[in-house]
Amino acid sequence: MFRQCAEVVRRRVGSRRLPIRYATAMAFLTPGIGCWSGIPPPLARTREVLRWYAEDSECRNDLIREGMHLSVIQEGVRYAVPGFQPMRFGFMKFIEFLQHACAETPLCVARGSDTHAVLVPRTYARYYPEVLPDLEPVDWHTEEGYRAILAQGMPVLRLPDRQQLHAVFAWLTANPPFKCDVGSLIEAIVSSNGDAIPYEAAKTGVLSLVAAGAFEQSPIGVPLSEQVLTLRPELREPSALWALVSAAAKRKIESVLGHADEAILTRTVGLG
Repeated sequence: MFRQCAEVVRRRVGSRRLPIRYATAMAFLTPGIGCWSGIPPPLARTREVLRWYAEDSECRNDLIREGMHLSVIQEGVRYAVPGFQPMRFGFMKFIEFLQHACAETPLCVARGSDTHAVLVPRTYARYYPEVLPDLEPVDWHTEEGYRAILAQGMPVLRLPDRQQLHAVFAWLTANPPFKCDVGSLIEAIVSSNGDAIPYEAAKTGVLSLVAAGAFEQSPIGVPLSEQVLTLRPELREPSALWALVSAAAKRKIESVLGHADEAILTRTVGLG
């Protein structure tokens, strides 16, 4: 039965090169192909597959001989959990999620002499230069966590502190840029405000507004450094810029974590 399910998985993944024993384990993870009823949450499913790897004779031989590359496991998890993002489970990277999933299983993550991370039996981990610890999830619903999420991936929102961001917004609405290149715009903000707005604060503030869609950019399809920016007419008040950035930040947090804590988001953006 599971071998038949594995063939279904291999066809769906589109790779006949995926070893049948790995595809069989992936069948445990895959909803809707009749191999598993009462499917538990993704973390529990992943642990079931890890135990399967540890108990299957062929897989165990692979684990002992050279370890299992994380890309194989990641392929299965991403296939079985559409839209899978480690951050939703409290981790920045897939390897960290796997380190957490390995807890309570006979497997762990280790690095070989080539520094590549692989899945290995705990009883053989001593033969590897570095054994990575089991990890506990991080609570991303904090100001620090939200800032880390906003600073990675598109749109990038690296926000300066509230006072500096307010000064950037005030200058932009008092002096709305018209067909100004980004470098000149940042320099103008800094030079007009003395030490009140450091260069880095002006830069991150302007780039965050670019990411949030505050400017009309032209020409389209060229790098930002080759474009000129014009502040959109409907954003000529600081409150409008605050609302724009707050909405963009909320969308990004929700896309990664599923939901955003309004109070934490307000403090992170600088409205609180």
